[in-house]
Amino acid sequence: MLFFKRVRDILLTPQQYFQRIKKEKLREVLIFYLIFTVLTAVPASLYYLQQFLLPARWLPAAVVVDLLLSFGGIFLFGALVHLCLRILGGKGNYYDTLKGYIYGSTPNMLWSIPYLLITLAYPSKLLNILLTIVAIYSLYLQVTGLSVLHKISKWKAFFGSVMPFLIIFVFALGIALIVGVIMAILAGGI
Repeated sequence: MLFFKRVRDILLTPQQYFQRIKKEKLREVLIFYLIFTVLTAVPASLYYLQQFLLPARWLPAAVVVDLLLSFGGIFLFGALVHLCLRILGGKGNYYDTLKGYIYGSTPNMLWSIPYLLITLAYPSKLLNILLTIVAIYSLYLQVTGLSVLHKISKWKAFFGSVMPFLIIFVFALGIALIVGVIMAILAGGI
């Protein structure tokens, strides 16, 4: 019951919720994240198996990989968000960043369960439009949480949330350019 109350409070009264959880232990956040991760692991794994045309017998391995990537990813991406927030003057610690980021992702995590199940059976452009709306609301909740927990403006929290994506994009683009140049040199094109 506490889980559903938490979801309701995050979605409907985010400012008050994030004020209330400032002293909350990381354990509570990780349990919350674990529940969603476990609930989405099988549908997500089925979706990826379908997308990559892999046999269903790989499902157990895909679920394990999904769980490992989900937890590893949240800690690594959380560290990148935290670094960006600190650069922008954020006063919270790493746990505050994880709290704001994980709880702010509630709409995405909540929507991913039906989205994945429906997409497996009936892919639709309407679902992608709804997914975009949910992602925007998740970003708003993350910004609200990070702003409250790091004691910074919502604009700084927004840039702290978006900067990691830009950093990853620029890094990936740089790697792609380097690989492209090396391939061109090896092919005798330069």
